[in-house]
Amino acid sequence: MATLGLSVRRSVLHAVLVSRSRVRWSAECPIDPGVDLHACVARLLEPLPRQRLFAPNVVIGVGMAHCAVKPLIGIPAQTSIKVLTAVVRENASSFFLRCGTRTVISPAQHRADGSYWAAAFDADVVDAIVAALRARRLTRVVVIPSIGLAGAANSTTDVCEDGVSLSISRDEAGRIVNLHRRATTPPVGDQGAFEESTSKVDPGSQTALMATRVGRASDFIWRPEPDRARRELADRTRLFVAGVTTVVAAALAILAPGLHAAHLVARSTTIRATVAERELGSMEAELRRTGAQLDRIDEFTAGRGAMMPLLRDIARVLPESVAVVTMRVDSLEGSIVVLGKRVTDVLPEISAIAGVVGAHFIGSVTRETEGTAQLERATIRFRRPRAVAQSNHAPARRS
Repeated sequence: MATLGLSVRRSVLHAVLVSRSRVRWSAECPIDPGVDLHACVARLLEPLPRQRLFAPNVVIGVGMAHCAVKPLIGIPAQTSIKVLTAVVRENASSFFLRCGTRTVISPAQHRADGSYWAAAFDADVVDAIVAALRARRLTRVVVIPSIGLAGAANSTTDVCEDGVSLSISRDEAGRIVNLHRRATTPPVGDQGAFEESTSKVDPGSQTALMATRVGRASDFIWRPEPDRARRELADRTRLFVAGVTTVVAAALAILAPGLHAAHLVARSTTIRATVAERELGSMEAELRRTGAQLDRIDEFTAGRGAMMPLLRDIARVLPESVAVVTMRVDSLEGSIVVLGKRVTDVLPEISAIAGVVGAHFIGSVTRETEGTAQLERATIRFRRPRAVAQSNHAPARRS
C-alpha cells in the first residue's frame, strides 16, 4: 500500500508519495502569510495521483515551529502509561509551553532509564491539515514530530529547523533519550536541517520521505479522532445492520418451526419414495424369478409331451383282463408289451387314443401258459404326433 509523507515547516509544505519503495510523486508549496493552512494543503495535494484501490496512509512530520518534545519531569516510577497520558492531556500547560491556542498530546513513552517522554502539537495546525486530507478522502492519518523520525542508533546529532537548534541523543534502538536546546541560533527560517543539511537534498523533502518509513511502534505518534461524519455514518450503518439482523432473526424464529416441519415432510416423503422404489424393485425381481420358475415347469411339462394324460388314456381303454408288462415312451414314439387272453382286441382301443398315431403290432403274438390259463403276449408300437403335442402343451411366455 502507498504511503504519503507530509512535512510541515514554518513557511513551507512538502509531500512525497511512496509506493513499493519507490517515489511516485513529490511536491512542495510555500505557506503564504495570511493564507489559511487548509487552503495551502489543499493546493499542495491537487496534483496528487489518485490510487486505484486503496487510499494511501498519511504520515505528517510536524516541524519544531508547531510542536514540542520533552521529558516529563517529576513522574513517579512504575506509573501507568494510560494514566500518565490522561494526566498530561488534562494539564498540558503544566508540562509544555503553549503550542498555539490549543494543544494535543501524544501518548507518553517510557525509556529504559526510567524517564517518560511525550510530544505536544499545535491543535489548530494539525486540525487544518487533517481536515484538508479528509476532504481528499485520506482518512488514515498519523502525526509525529519531525525530530522523532528515524535517526542513527547510539548517536548525538545537531538539528536545526524552524529557527530552533537542538542536540539530540539516541539509544541503541534509535529512540530519543536526551534533548538539549543549543545556545547558538541560526537565522530565522528553514535554513537548518538534520545533520545531512550540507547535502543537496532539501530538508523538508527529506523529512517527508522519512515520514513514509514510520512504523506502528514509532515514538510520539498521535492519531486524530475519527471524523465525526464518518463516525456517525458508521454508527448508522451498524444500527441499520443490527436492525436488519434482528428482523431477519425474528423472521427466522417465526418461520423456523414451519420450515423444519416442511423439511421433515419432504425428508419423510423422500424416504417413503425410496423405500417404495426399493420394495417395487424387490417385488419385480421376485415376480421375474417366479415367472422363470413357472416357465421352466411349463417347458418341462411340454418336453414330456403330456405323459400323464397319455398313461391315463391307455389305462382307461385297456380291458381288465389285459396287463401292461412294459412300456417305453419318448417324444416321438412308444411301445407297450401287453399280456392277456385276447391282446388283438387291445390294438383298436389304443389306436383310438388322441395321443397315439399308427399303432401296430411288432412281431408275432406269442402264447404263454400261466398255471391253467392260456395267455397271449404282444408288442404294440405307436408314434406320437409332435405337432399336436407342441400346439396343446407349449407353455405361454410370461412377462
